[in-house]
Amino acid sequence: MTETPPIKVRRVRSDDAGAIANFLAQATKGRLVVPYDEVVERLGNKAFFVAIADQVVGLAGWRAENLVGRIDDLVIHPVGLRSAVGRALFDAIEKEARKLECEVLLLFVPNIASAAAVTFYQSVGFQRRLLHDIPLPWQQAAEDFTAEDHFVMARQLRDLVMKPI
Repeated sequence: MTETPPIKVRRVRSDDAGAIANFLAQATKGRLVVPYDEVVERLGNKAFFVAIADQVVGLAGWRAENLVGRIDDLVIHPVGLRSAVGRALFDAIEKEARKLECEVLLLFVPNIASAAAVTFYQSVGFQRRLLHDIPLPWQQAAEDFTAEDHFVMARQLRDLVMKPI
């Protein structure tokens, strides 16, 4: 059994852009080649965490608005590290979301995700949710992203705020 190398998760810095561009090309076997300038631009649009184990092994992008955290970018490579890296990235996002007093984390999962990926998301507390079955404020946040080729999983972090803070 191979030992998992130590994984460090931290916020992405602008000087990570080159390593991230290389990581995305490697992780997607060249299907996704993002020019350096586009990586830098994307890093300015939302918060990202990077996982490093000697090199970049994971990237997660998310944003928080109106007490709802939305995770809509998640790439982990190589496959053998997916569980450990995924758990570390989700832990970092949850910690930040709790600081921001988010009620929920919404995870946008491609319809083509494997059953193993969905099982993993469930193991870290996410449940598949239908949009019409979640509270209205969460629906509104989900509708900002909703794409027909994704479904929503949610992890409630605290009780809903029913009146303005």
